[in-house]
Amino acid sequence: MSVSDEIVAEAGTGNTVKVKFWIDNWCNGKRFKERFPGLFKIARNKQVKVAKCVTKLENENQWNLGWVRPPNSDAEWAQWWNMLYLPNNVRFKPESDTWMWKLNNNGEFTVAAIPKQIVKEDVLETADEWKHWNSWIPPKVNYFTWRAAIERIPVKKELIKRRIPIDNQLCLRCEEEEESADHVICGCIRSKPIWKSILVWLKVPTYTQFERCTDVLEHVTSLSGSKEWKKVINTVLQTTMWNLWKARNEMEFKGNIRSGNNIVENIMADSFIWLKSKSKIQNIVWERWVDFNIRDIVK
Repeated sequence: MSVSDEIVAEAGTGNTVKVKFWIDNWCNGKRFKERFPGLFKIARNKQVKVAKCVTKLENENQWNLGWVRPPNSDAEWAQWWNMLYLPNNVRFKPESDTWMWKLNNNGEFTVAAIPKQIVKEDVLETADEWKHWNSWIPPKVNYFTWRAAIERIPVKKELIKRRIPIDNQLCLRCEEEEESADHVICGCIRSKPIWKSILVWLKVPTYTQFERCTDVLEHVTSLSGSKEWKKVINTVLQTTMWNLWKARNEMEFKGNIRSGNNIVENIMADSFIWLKSKSKIQNIVWERWVDFNIRDIVK
């Protein structure tokens, strides 16, 4: 056990700003430079203070980190999404930055606490890390599905939380329920037929009813098949989430009502293009893709 690992920083908004974003132990028990070494390597300012790179909003924190170059590999993008997820809900104290000894409830250092910690098994796991990063789809789609899963997309429910005046909080597509992220993607009567059509096309059980965005992403793990096969399914499911959001926006801002068939066709086309350009699956052709007849070419 490292004693320094048991000293945690509490970032504040007071006059004394000391806690460093990459260097100090201030978010869920591990320094970011150790948890995300790929990002630390390309960080422009490795000594930047937490308070200098965060914009505090009512329901979330937005982070502005400078880079020598943008993340450009699958590993770096995966670390980026996971890193953003961890500090998203950190609450800042109104006082100045402070350090605390986490083995004691009162935050004070005692030698007696050290042997007690040494004999404890280290079971600290990052349960909330984002596990659904998919290198076959564009970063903007990965980012959207992550934001949708944590209910941080600009639906009416979230806008109202931010005190943005909304005349009608109901979903414009069904006009029956409050517009939340889970409703738009899964629960709306205009979304459910899309999901059924996609599941039929994928030749997977259609009795599944998605209630939340996380249900969609976790569904892949319940299916049988190889890792590559599940990644194909994940690609289609995330593409479906993205297209349902686009259809919502077209109706909300342009008044365009897209048919279910049109949305399904776009899901097929987008996922085919992304697989064709990003994956290493050979001999995938449109004629077989539209029938989802690809089992023999997926490992």
